[in-house]
Amino acid sequence: MHLLYIGETEHKKTIPIKDIHFYAIKGDLKQEMEDRNKPKSNIDTMMAENLLGTAAAMKQNQVLQNIKTIDERKVIIKAMIGNKNTYIFFEGAGLYNYLLENLPEKEQSFVAMNR
Repeated sequence: MHLLYIGETEHKKTIPIKDIHFYAIKGDLKQEMEDRNKPKSNIDTMMAENLLGTAAAMKQNQVLQNIKTIDERKVIIKAMIGNKNTYIFFEGAGLYNYLLENLPEKEQSFVAMNR
């Protein structure tokens, strides 16, 4: 019997592959600009200019930006657990990539959940 192991070592759960109806991924992967340092005050800029010169003061006052990636994706697995159809949600795309490589036939691109 083929099993899917989910979770950390202490809390590991197993789901028989035959009991997985499908899996999908929902959500967005976003990118934001993030300032790594804030501009100096006018007094700090004037002091740096007097001590180090205009070019050094301008360099000191530059705002460096970083691109921050925000992963809001969730992996959804629909499986039969304890004779009950169950949806299981996981954060991020790591599990989805693993499932896509190892269980491509159970991937479902569009999920409409019944309530």
